[in-house]
Amino acid sequence: MSMTKLKRRTFKRHHDIGDITIVLNYVTGTVALSDMSSEFPLMVTGFHTFRDYAKYLDEQGYEEIKT
Repeated sequence: MSMTKLKRRTFKRHHDIGDITIVLNYVTGTVALSDMSSEFPLMVTGFHTFRDYAKYLDEQGYEEIKT
């Protein structure tokens, strides 16, 4: 699947305090965390592209959940 056709990608990681889920929304250019009730712009993460942020999440042990 082409990256341009993606609308959302979901990543999940288990922590001792509970699971953390991160949703990348390609349509709105935002990121949402499971422990926050709002979305924020990708730029707040310090990354300029979703590709770089997704690579970082993978390196941190997050697994992509196919939805």
